[in-house]
Amino acid sequence: MRIVAPTVVVAAAVLVGCTGGDDASPTTTTSTVAPSSTTPSVPADLITTYLGAFGDPTVATTDVAVGDAALYLDYRRTGAAILGTSLIVLPGAVSHQVCTDDGCVVLGDVITEPETGRVVTYSVDGRPIAGRIGGAGLVADDDGVVAQTRTVYATNGGQLAVMIEIDNTTGTDVELFGFGAVLRPSGEVGGIEASSAFGTSTVAAGNTTDLLVVFDAPDADPIPVGGRISLFGLRSDGLEVRLDIEVPEPAGGNGSLG
Repeated sequence: MRIVAPTVVVAAAVLVGCTGGDDASPTTTTSTVAPSSTTPSVPADLITTYLGAFGDPTVATTDVAVGDAALYLDYRRTGAAILGTSLIVLPGAVSHQVCTDDGCVVLGDVITEPETGRVVTYSVDGRPIAGRIGGAGLVADDDGVVAQTRTVYATNGGQLAVMIEIDNTTGTDVELFGFGAVLRPSGEVGGIEASSAFGTSTVAAGNTTDLLVVFDAPDADPIPVGGRISLFGLRSDGLEVRLDIEVPEPAGGNGSLG
């Protein structure tokens, strides 16, 4: 059983970045690699390995990337696994494309660690991911149903995409209502309801799964970050589940991301 969502294309648009300013055509050349990222001291093959890791989940993110770049790689690979799609990378001389059947984004302005060559950060379709992507928050636990944000990404199109890892340590199956999740920004009254959710809705006893929950910015305002997501569910023994999951603000963020 899968969480009901408007269409799979919606999720693909969030992951590919086809909403708003993220929809780059294959010929887009909006960014270039900084000269320091291709100096002889930086192993170019490690950048190639990083790009290949988008389509190869066996490559550990920490072997090829740190910081923002590691989070974005995990975000894209987890999303592809949820949707059952493949990621194809088209390396270039100064920028690189990450593609699915629904479109491509261009990675440019690549910055690497001088000592190791691991990728640190870059731009997506000309817009830096720094300050727009965050990692794990505090663990939420409701009597053995455990949840934690895996990645938080504010897309170029103004949506907030949140990957949530769910670990069911109880002895009963749990049905999760991702489509009913509510984002409650810090310091604000009320909340923003999820516009879509994707992933397996029923988590068997002892199993772990990932959910992708997407929130649209209210009106024309920037999407708020920081706060918590209230996620609801129902155990097979009839007990209700409520998880209040921390949504950490990305490093360098300012509380809202447009």
